[in-house]
Amino acid sequence: MGFVCAPLTLIGVIWISPFLLPVLFIWAICYDLFKSELPPGIDQPLKLRFYHSLLLLTAVLGRILEKLGICSDISLLRFMLDGIPPWRDSKLLIRDLKFAEVPMRVYQAKAPSVGQRRGVLYFHGGAGTLGSINAFERVCRYLARETDSVVVSVGYRLAPEYLYPSQYWG
Repeated sequence: MGFVCAPLTLIGVIWISPFLLPVLFIWAICYDLFKSELPPGIDQPLKLRFYHSLLLLTAVLGRILEKLGICSDISLLRFMLDGIPPWRDSKLLIRDLKFAEVPMRVYQAKAPSVGQRRGVLYFHGGAGTLGSINAFERVCRYLARETDSVVVSVGYRLAPEYLYPSQYWG
């Protein structure tokens, strides 16, 4: 019975999702407008509310998909936060390296520097659960370009698969 129900459930989700996703997105926007307050002085409040609503929608959709047994909510959030990869940057030299099996990405300007460049060791956000080198690619590129620094982004392991402090040790 379970062998037949799983494909039927998946087909039902695929058929209903075009109708359900807009309703969920409208709910997320309304929830955000009426339940959250922004402090004064926010530069782009509509953009912030849009991204917050998108994050809420992803979290709710992740819980639904987890209950259906399709995927875990954390894996959906990780997938969404990785986003669309940025275009190549002609002004930066970007290299992927590994130190003791820990992935790292190094960003530095191609143009020669007058003196020595500063170094930035970047541990991405996400509270040890979300985020990756790819999710914070644009931030690291911006830092390397605007500050004329060498930025090293560390791709540490994430919880709940690896609990603190084993995330940073190979």
